Amino acid sequence: ARRDPAPGVRVAALRSLSRVDDGEVLLEACREALSDSELSVRMAAITALSHVADRVAAVAVLAEPLHGEEPAMAVRAAAVLAELGDSRGREHLEEALARSAPSTASAAAIAAGQVGEPMEEALVEALQRPEPEVRMQAAATLLSLGRREAALEVLDELLSAPGWLGVRAAVAAAEVRGREARERLVRALLADDPTLRAFAAGSCSSVPRGMEVARRALVDDAASVRVAAASAILRILRSEG
Repeated sequence: ARRDPAPGVRVAALRSLSRVDDGEVLLEACREALSDSELSVRMAAITALSHVADRVAAVAVLAEPLHGEEPAMAVRAAAVLAELGDSRGREHLEEALARSAPSTASAAAIAAGQVGEPMEEALVEALQRPEPEVRMQAAATLLSLGRREAALEVLDELLSAPGWLGVRAAVAAAEVRGREARERLVRALLADDPTLRAFAAGSCSSVPRGMEVARRALVDDAASVRVAAASAILRILRSEG
């Protein structure tokens, strides 16, 4: 399966292997997959390295993607290194949060959530960056880590932002800003972009009383929106038992 022509199968093979093996077989599979032509497979290999029992060997393999030319792989490698207790991982995430391009900094903010408390101050500093998408993701991670005051100051501001940014801010703040998040999703369901409407409909399962919003989307002209709304309703029903 690790050599299957379909990238999804290769990713699934790595994930399955990491659940049943933590030794040399997994380590060699990850080494091999780091040269895969598909980014998704290379990213899965980095994640799987966190399950290798020989941490010294895992850290040595992670050095390559950490210092490589693919920013997404470097951020993922940094997160795994930090999880394994290697200070280079935290240092790389801090640097990415402070100085990297917005997409890389946003990915670093997500990864920082895996590291937890040691990354909080770097995340707070990232709230001062000019790019709203970076501030939104840093705030979302801080909120998940319990830093509500700093996070909500930014998320409350971004809830009114147009397009994707406002909807993502609504999802991030839903647990503590339920009414505002719900209202933002309702407005998003009126957007011209069916992809944004579908994202808003699918996000209804993340907000309090999201069922009533999802039901509105069941009559949308776009099939993708109706499917997303139906999926959200199913998730809500399952969560309610």
